[in-house]
Amino acid sequence: DKHFDLRPGAIIKDLDLLRPIYKATATYGHFGRVDARFSWEETSKATALAADAGIRIRADRTAGAEVRQSSAAG
Repeated sequence: DKHFDLRPGAIIKDLDLLRPIYKATATYGHFGRVDARFSWEETSKATALAADAGIRIRADRTAGAEVRQSSAAG
């Protein structure tokens, strides 16, 4: 695939799944946590995916999330 290598070994490498982070997620889960960063929540490919889909996005500075820009906004 153009953006993701979906071979099992590549997924393990890309998401850094061999590092011991699972104890933290098993203890309190991972939703809504600000004290931990999980590799599977990274959005580093969002801009490239949006561009290929013809969607313009902008950074939402307050929430730190990417937001789809409506065509009416220009």
